[in-house]
Amino acid sequence: MRSAKIPSLFFDMDKGDFERIYNDKELKCKAYMEIVDGDGGIQYSDKIKHITVRGNKTAEWYKKGFTISLRQPDSLLGLNKERKFVLLANAQENTKMLYKLTLDIARDVGMQYVPRMEYIDVYINGTYWGNYLLAEKIDAVDGVFNKDNSNIEISSLIEKDYPVYAAKEKYTFKLNRNYDFSVHYPEELMNYQLEDLRDKYEEIDKDILLNDTSVLQKIDAKSFAYMHIISEMSLNVNTNVTSSFFYTNKDSPLIYAGPPWDYDAGYGPYAVTDYQDSLNGTSDEIPNIRGEEIALDWFGRLNSFPEYYETLRDCYLEMRQK
Repeated sequence: MRSAKIPSLFFDMDKGDFERIYNDKELKCKAYMEIVDGDGGIQYSDKIKHITVRGNKTAEWYKKGFTISLRQPDSLLGLNKERKFVLLANAQENTKMLYKLTLDIARDVGMQYVPRMEYIDVYINGTYWGNYLLAEKIDAVDGVFNKDNSNIEISSLIEKDYPVYAAKEKYTFKLNRNYDFSVHYPEELMNYQLEDLRDKYEEIDKDILLNDTSVLQKIDAKSFAYMHIISEMSLNVNTNVTSSFFYTNKDSPLIYAGPPWDYDAGYGPYAVTDYQDSLNGTSDEIPNIRGEEIALDWFGRLNSFPEYYETLRDCYLEMRQK
């Protein structure tokens, strides 16, 4: 059974092994995987290295997402040639449209290194498991972003994270205002390198808090503006709390906002009453949803910087034209 014109993915694995990984995201399971495109042609058919359950809160849902690790880099359904892909379950989002819609818009308006994704029906050991999004993973393989069919060498990939999630990561740091960040790249760090990263982000936080315009010489304002607008547009309650990424590349000392990620909790169901307060990090609803006031307030505070506000306006007008 296949949905009309929607690709299908079939996993064949040991039933006992699958039951174990489904209840423990730290475990891995070997599998055979086959992908059939919307016209019925076989696009991939081979053993994979392993499959694991992915996500934080989503790993607790009845319909879980997965990370697929291939034995060799490959292009699945026309996505970038990579070794790892993710299957996003969209378990809490009934339309199944919002995640992909948001990232498609982000890419169309000019945001860089936006992961691409395609709809796919998933079957596990012959049982239909539901409709998923097969997506490129936000990852830096050997320090290289391979997104949009172009490569960029990065020097760091950092996530503003929820404290409980950050505590599970190998490398993390906390700013003086209790903002937690997880380090996704480099994959190995000496203590002094982790301190250097923390100092860099602490300096940004301090400049923004004190309305010091020199911060605009330390961040890429255009990438921040695009992320700002996409977050406003999507009413994404995760923005500034978790899954908010920043990176630096080897050709520039600036901190860039992005790539965008995690939009299945936007557009209403979990959005705060006054979203601007959420963006400013001052919403009374954020503690109710996340347990404590931990929403990063950089984007809201940057609004008071005339030069940044002008960039924000220009990016918005440019998006309207597109």
